[in-house]
Amino acid sequence: METIKTQFTVTIFTKDQIGLLVTICSLFTRRGISIWNLVASATPVQGVHRIAIVVVDCDEHAIQCVVKQIEKQIDVISATYTHDSAFFEYRDK
Repeated sequence: METIKTQFTVTIFTKDQIGLLVTICSLFTRRGISIWNLVASATPVQGVHRIAIVVVDCDEHAIQCVVKQIEKQIDVISATYTHDSAFFEYRDK
């Protein structure tokens, strides 16, 4: 059986700051949004990092609110989200 889920990817560019990832993750937790996947990496620009967070089964309004809160953080350069097309999760019978 297959189920269709909505997936969003939040991409954040930040300054290299200790504790910022915890702050960002807590914004998702406060809104009850589970993080499905998280990747953090350096960029070619020295001192700038990229964080990609994937969430599933969340409404767009909640993601918009979280992204606005993330953008207000002092060490965040930019934050955007994309609505990925529906994907399928296959489960065993």
